[in-house]
Amino acid sequence: MFNYLWPMSSLGVNALFYYHNKNNNVILMMQRRSLKMSHAPGQIATTGGYANAGVTGCGEYECLVESLRREIREEIGAEFEATIPQNAIRMDNIAQIRQKFEDRAPIPLKGYQKLLTRAVQLFTRKPKALQKQMNINFIWVIKVTQEDAQKAIVADPNEVGEIVHIPLSNIDKVQNIRPWIPDAVKEFNRLGLFS
Repeated sequence: MFNYLWPMSSLGVNALFYYHNKNNNVILMMQRRSLKMSHAPGQIATTGGYANAGVTGCGEYECLVESLRREIREEIGAEFEATIPQNAIRMDNIAQIRQKFEDRAPIPLKGYQKLLTRAVQLFTRKPKALQKQMNINFIWVIKVTQEDAQKAIVADPNEVGEIVHIPLSNIDKVQNIRPWIPDAVKEFNRLGLFS
């Protein structure tokens, strides 16, 4: 199992959608895990993400591209992930859309969240900046072209309440889904990301 540096991240949920068109494979990944961002000055990617963003697993940093591929393998399957061209997921064509409240201070941890965090802190060394859970929603849009990726503009005003894994064509049939999810899909369609 993949070990996350922040204990609450591994307990998070995500909404993941995928869509095929006749020209290429298009993946829309809506990620509700607070991915651990690691960056240095001057390394901000053109799409708004961080060029050296990574997540921690097995004591090492995993690059963002491989992290996304791993999520696809786990959520959709290795067979589907294998159909994605090797150069289809790159730092220059991943659009990162952050929640509009992300600039706020870290939220205080409560109850078992605090206990888990303290337990992890006892056995790991990490910067003080990583010792609080950040209430950030990430939406990763993976497109073949950088131009399409940069069209993506959407923010999640709420936390995702459940895991949803469904083809985009069936999104309106999902019961008890947070309204931002189909709204986001409609917005991407309006921007022509699935044409």
